[in-house]
Amino acid sequence: MPFEHINTPSIFMRLMNHMLHAFIGKLVVIYFDDILIYNKNLNEHIDHLRNILHVLCKEQLYGNLKKCISCMEKILFLRYVVTTQCIEKDEEKVKVIQDWPTSKSVTEVRSFYKLVELVREGTIQRYWLEQDLLYAKGGRIFVLKGALQKYLMMETHDPQWAGHPGRERMVALLSQTYYWPKMEDDVELYVRTCLVCQQDKTLRQREAGLLQPLPIPERP
Repeated sequence: MPFEHINTPSIFMRLMNHMLHAFIGKLVVIYFDDILIYNKNLNEHIDHLRNILHVLCKEQLYGNLKKCISCMEKILFLRYVVTTQCIEKDEEKVKVIQDWPTSKSVTEVRSFYKLVELVREGTIQRYWLEQDLLYAKGGRIFVLKGALQKYLMMETHDPQWAGHPGRERMVALLSQTYYWPKMEDDVELYVRTCLVCQQDKTLRQREAGLLQPLPIPERP
């Protein structure tokens, strides 16, 4: 993905949709640089995989072999587990919430207690309790304000395989499974204060124009 351009995510998505438009909805799902090819049997999969690779090669786009897998009956895609039977939540992500240590600070306890009371009173229709987890609209896990939010942002942004994604991609990845108020603002602050991004990534801003001389004063 060319990071030196402005609005890179939207440009790249438009490029991918344009190149593979003949396959979208029939045998492929695209999200940024993630390409999922689905088929009924192995022979179809190999044939469709060959067609997709041919198009990418023709457009001079190449994948990272270490990140490519094929001929799988179960795969993790956009934080969901896709199988030949159904689409499920990633149990590892759910386990992180279930095993998170009990809140110890007064602020965290008050926040949780207030939220539970609101749910009990029925004043918040967008949230519900299920298997000791609080879910938000869209089936996403509600994450309380605190250390867990920072941990999830770190796991989405910092690992080597993640590639330090920008604000838009981080929000898209997190919002597939989790929800909390002002997530976009928190993600933007996290990305902006990332030392690696500050050192390695090109600023996505237009260059300033030429310097203009100041007018000469007519009097002191």
